[in-house]
Amino acid sequence: MNFKDQADLDIDNVFFSNEEFADIHCLNGVNLSSIKSDEYNSLHHYNRTDSHDIGLIQYDVSLVYKTRDYPHRLVYWQNITLDGLPYRVFKWSESQGVVTLHLAGLTG
Repeated sequence: MNFKDQADLDIDNVFFSNEEFADIHCLNGVNLSSIKSDEYNSLHHYNRTDSHDIGLIQYDVSLVYKTRDYPHRLVYWQNITLDGLPYRVFKWSESQGVVTLHLAGLTG
């Protein structure tokens, strides 16, 4: 077994294991093992000498899942549902069979 095969096994058996890191989330009606985290804050300085940081929320939820579990490419500003709640796609990226999805919540 080569490194890539071993890494694929680790991704399946550890990272996306519901007994380890992942939970079942429903993306557009499809249940998949994924890792969800809420609210990404980016710290910005007013200038190089200022010690004040301001937390700016760039997106509300990130979701990481295997491409083969939900092979549809999502596009910027597309409306989707996650666990029955409405969101808008802020960013979609895929690398080595794993998708990272950043979402902005929709209200009212």
